[in-house]
Amino acid sequence: MKGIGMALILAGAVMGAGAARAECAGDLAALQAKLPQVQDAKRREEARLLIEKASIDQQHGRTSLCEAALARAGTLMK
Repeated sequence: MKGIGMALILAGAVMGAGAARAECAGDLAALQAKLPQVQDAKRREEARLLIEKASIDQQHGRTSLCEAALARAGTLMK
């Protein structure tokens, strides 16, 4: 019985991580599309590097790091 409960918990965690990864990927695409609109070259370059970092983090399943990098990039792009 414990094995079944643990399997259900693990399955729920995996499904939640998949949704978070999809959300990070969606935010990543949205910020990439907005990047050319940033007028300040230094801000644009820093945002580009953060978006690149977020992409790498997303590919490796580091969702929280992906979201943090995208949040910082989004702040630069305002």
